[in-house]
Order: sequence, then structure tokens, then C-alpha cells
Amino acid sequence: MRTVAFLAVIALFLAGCTARTEVDVPVETPAKPRPLRVVLLYDVSGSTQFHNINELKEDDIRELLDVVSQQGGELAFGTIPMPQNVGLVTASFPSPPSPPANAVNLFRRMQEAGLYRTALSQWREEQAQIANKFLADIRPLIRRRDAKGTPLFRGLRMANLFLGEPGHEGVGYVILVSDGYDTTGDPPIKAMPQGVELLLVNGDGSLGTISHLRPIQFATIRNALMYIRRSLEGGSHR
Repeated sequence: MRTVAFLAVIALFLAGCTARTEVDVPVETPAKPRPLRVVLLYDVSGSTQFHNINELKEDDIRELLDVVSQQGGELAFGTIPMPQNVGLVTASFPSPPSPPANAVNLFRRMQEAGLYRTALSQWREEQAQIANKFLADIRPLIRRRDAKGTPLFRGLRMANLFLGEPGHEGVGYVILVSDGYDTTGDPPIKAMPQGVELLLVNGDGSLGTISHLRPIQFATIRNALMYIRRSLEGGSHR
């Protein structure tokens, strides 16, 4: 009987140690993704018709919205030329909620998983509302590409101001859908802000007057977006 009682005491002691271990094990919180900041500039001047540049489609905008919203960050849109009294149209997307860490305690793990599903559902609903408003705001700006004059450097200055504002962190891109020619004699942009990549989209490889900025060239917007996705997944950014 004494042996049985002694073994019972030992079992209770070990059970108590196990319970305390489950509660006290430190849990590593997953790191949040770096915010993504993108400016899309769409050249609507007449000269773009001669450089094999596809028209901007709503599907392109939706795919870009998906990239930015999934990462969290900001998206801005402008045309070249832009009306003098109109600035970039912007949208800000909250970062996705962090997934719960794998807590040792089963009850706590189930509780945190439920809270995460609720937060994720609310986040997706908010992202959709922001994306729909952004689309509605930029539709009036997307027009026929027959404008006279191409103030390209003015558009790039607006993009650089947006991306270079102090207090903002994240990965920055300018997607420029254009033949790359500024026809206004405007002072050229000397360089892009540190950490910002310039992606130039046109079908004939034209660099125009921005060759000194060393843009990364793409034939389509979709290919540029694939590049951004791969860069985010691989953690590489020039």
C-alpha cells in the first residue's frame, strides 16, 4: 500500500510539472510582413500609341490591389499628364493579422485560432471596401491616350514625394506604364529615392529620357506584378 501511495504522489507531481511547462513555454510571435508602397503612373499621352503599350485594364488594377492588400501598405495612382488641380489617388491597406503561434496548451491554441479567424474575416472585408473605393476614384482618370505633351518628370516627382515621405517604412516601387519620353523640357529626376525600384512597362523596350534612372523593363503590367510578388516572397529588393 505504501508503494502504491508513493507512486500516486510521484504521478501527481509529474502531472503538475507538465501543466506548468505547457503554460510557461515561451512562444515566438511570427514576424509581420514589411508594408508595400506602390505608385502606378499611367501615360495617357498620344505618343504611347506608337510604342506597343497595352491599355490599362481594370483587371490589372485589381491584381495590383490584391498584391498590396495582401502585404499591407499603400497604393497611389496618377496619369501622365495629370490635371493640374488633381493629386495622386491613394489608398492605405492595414497589414494582415498575425497568425497565432503554436501554443503548447491545446485549449489556448484552439481559442487563439478562433480569434485569428474572426480577425482575418474582418480584415478581408475592410480590404475589399478600400479596394472598391479606390477603383471608383480612379475610373474617371483612366481615359483615351490622346493627351498632348508628356510631363513625365512631373509625375515621377509626385511619386518620389509620396514614397520618400519621412516616417514611412516598407518596400517601394514605381510602376511606370509609358514610352519613357518627357516632352516638356522639365528638369529631369536625378535618381529614385533610396530603396525604391522603378519598373518601366512598354512593349518595344523604349527607355526614352529616363535611361539614367536604370529602370527595370517589362513588356506587360502583369509581368511587373509577378516580379514584385517574387521579390516579396524571396525577400530580395534592390
